[in-house]
Parts: sequence; C-alpha cells; structure tokens
Amino acid sequence: MRLLAKYTNHTGFLDNNLFRFSQPKSLNDFREALPEILFSGYSDEDWAVAYADAASVGLDGAPRSTIEALFLTSCPAHRYDEESFPGLWPMSEPRLRAEPFSKISEFDQAISERVVELYNNYANENFAIFSLSSKLISEPMWAYYGGSHSGLQVRFWQDHLFFRDRSHPVQYSDEPVRVSNQGGMLRICGQRVGIEEALDGKIEESIKSDGFPLAILLRKKIDWQHEEEVRLLRMVSEAVKSDSIDKFGNQVLLFEIPSQAIHSIVIGYDAGEEFVEKIIGKVKSSDRWRNIEIYRRVRGLIGVLEERIL
Repeated sequence: MRLLAKYTNHTGFLDNNLFRFSQPKSLNDFREALPEILFSGYSDEDWAVAYADAASVGLDGAPRSTIEALFLTSCPAHRYDEESFPGLWPMSEPRLRAEPFSKISEFDQAISERVVELYNNYANENFAIFSLSSKLISEPMWAYYGGSHSGLQVRFWQDHLFFRDRSHPVQYSDEPVRVSNQGGMLRICGQRVGIEEALDGKIEESIKSDGFPLAILLRKKIDWQHEEEVRLLRMVSEAVKSDSIDKFGNQVLLFEIPSQAIHSIVIGYDAGEEFVEKIIGKVKSSDRWRNIEIYRRVRGLIGVLEERIL
C-alpha cells in the first residue's frame, strides 16, 4: 500500500472533488528551481546528455576530451567578438534590448537571461503542480501546511490511475538547474536552445523535439528534503475550473481528483469540534465518500495516535 499525503486546512474538496493545483510562480518556494547561468564549463546535465549521445553512436568508452570535442564544443569554435572583429562592434540586437552591445560577453549575458525567462514563463503558463508528501507522519508538515495541527491530511492512493506516471519525486540538490553558454552554445539542462529561437521568443519547437526539462519543476535545495515531496504534474489546459486570480497574478486552477483515489482523511489534534463535525457531516451526506475512512490525531502522554472516528 503506497500512499501520498496532502497537508491542508481546506475542506472545499468534500463538496466537489476539486483540489487546487498551482503554477510554478504560485508555489511558496518557486525560486528554488530558478535556473542559474553558467559561462565557465558545462553543467552536469550537459555532460550527461553528451555521454548519452556518444553511447548512442557507439562511443560510450570515449575519453572525456573526445566527448567534449564531438558533442559539446561549438562549431566553429571561433566567434566574431569585439577583439577579433572590432569593426562589428558595438552590435545591435533590438530583439534583446534597444541599447547596442559593446562586447560579446554582454550579449551572452542577455541571451542567457532571455532563455531563463522563456523557460520560466513557459513552465508557469503550461504546468500545474499538486504538491504531496510521501511522509505520512510528520509534525513539521502538520505545523507548516496542516494549519498548525488544526487542519487535515488527505491520503491518496499513489497507484491510482490519476497519479500513475504523473507523479515525480522532488530532486533535492544544492546544484541548481543550469543554463550554460559556452562559446555561444546555449543549453538548458543539457538540451540545446537555438539563439534565433531565444531571440524570437519561440522555444516551442525545441520543447516539442526534446521535451520540457522537468528539473525546472522538480529541483529544490537539500534543506527541504525533510518534506519528501512528490509533485503531480498536469497541464494548465486540463483544469476543470478557474475561479479567481491569486496574489501572483495567476489563475486559481482546480482539478477534479476521483473519490476512488482517496484512501482516508486524518484530522489534526488541535482541530476544533465544529471543524471535525463539518467534515464528518459532509462525508456522511455524500455517496462519493462512502468508502473513505476518517481518523483523528490524538496527542497524549505516550505520543500522538490516530483514532478512527468514521
């Protein structure tokens, strides 16, 4: 039996099976996965993709220098910089900014920042995230997300069709997602990004070809690993309802999760009696919840126990 937990203090789902999924910019920790720019060397993802490409053509045993030369280094390696071609500078590129660039490093910085912006915006416009935890018993999670123990925890069947193949464990690492720019070759998480694509703001073809780098949606600092977070990813277009705008300017997106995907509801030990009776009343009054078990946490001298109350 594999379960995933949602710590919350919202009970609206009991009326309509609707749960909020959040766009990346609406998460309380959205900056955790913001890509950082790398100008010296290649990211770990760059190397991983290069080694995979080498293996696909029978070069899996090739030296690292060969892998770099064949699969990472830009060709031609020489660039039209301000030292070699001073007559070409300052260089204008109005698709990036009105002011001309005085040197190539300025252009590299600006185009790399554009890639970060484009992929972040794409993620926010297309993906909705439902944050869960594989940790069913966690006092910090109850305190942070469960209304300081006065809310509830919804437990879901991880193997239910709604979650299968769509839930991803968060990757805890202090190494950020990287946009690398080495010799004018742009990559994000090892995936090539064309300069013209970035300048025109059209990255859809790259994403259609290579897929979206999910690390942007799943990477968090190691300090968060106690949460054991699992993220269910859906497309924004799949939302069944949006009823307001949040403080980040995003629509509040609601998705319907089948009742059969829910195993049980656990109520916090500091929940008021009115809150408890409200939950019990809603469960009893609807056939959709007839197979749902309800527990209440009880804090005593021997610790915290879960008592079944329905």
